[in-house]
Amino acid sequence: MLGSAHSTACYDKMRGHEVREQCPFCGEQIPPVWEHLSWHCSAEQLSSGRPEVPEDELQNRLAWPPRGCDAYGRAVLHHMARVRATLRENMN
Repeated sequence: MLGSAHSTACYDKMRGHEVREQCPFCGEQIPPVWEHLSWHCSAEQLSSGRPEVPEDELQNRLAWPPRGCDAYGRAVLHHMARVRATLRENMN
């Protein structure tokens, strides 16, 4: 399982920087918080293969499926793992 991951906005805060007001991936005037990056950002590297937004809160935030890990649960898990990897690769 993925567990928790941090957004670009969270990494900014952890480093003592001001939180960006613009997403560094899509350029939209929105802070790059986890919800935006995982489920709404239009940047190709974050939106490619994105499944529908999970209704379950734990699955939405942590990729934990509410019941057995079916094809949709695996798609969410893989998507969020890709988002996390992309954020880590692009930390600056």
